[in-house]
Amino acid sequence: ELKKLLGITKGYKTIIVGAGNLGHAIANYGGLKKRGFKLIGIFDNDKEKVGKAAAGIIIKDISEISRFIEENKVEIAILTLPKKATEEIADMLIESGIKGLWNFSYTELAGKDSVVVENVHLTDSLMTLSFKMNQK
Repeated sequence: ELKKLLGITKGYKTIIVGAGNLGHAIANYGGLKKRGFKLIGIFDNDKEKVGKAAAGIIIKDISEISRFIEENKVEIAILTLPKKATEEIADMLIESGIKGLWNFSYTELAGKDSVVVENVHLTDSLMTLSFKMNQK
């Protein structure tokens, strides 16, 4: 019942945009699949990364992303991008049909009518930990 409420019984088709260290770490994290998120694509603009594999998935060039989203009905994109590229890429993803953005970049993205955004700030979590430790 909780899984249904959380929407994790749907098997969301998911992609990662940004194949750096964080993108690789998320791709290799087994918890995505266990919780109903099916990673089907990884994209980057770095020619050194394109064609190589992460978590058994061949990294594709970012220029292929819109067609891939439309053809595969991708619903969620995980963003592990440099700050300067985030808004432009997010807009392109939304125009291509993405419904949810899990944003790990250092840019705060606002949700729009057609998309849900979850901004994740790892340093905020670390500061929370530090605060709680300081309170003991």
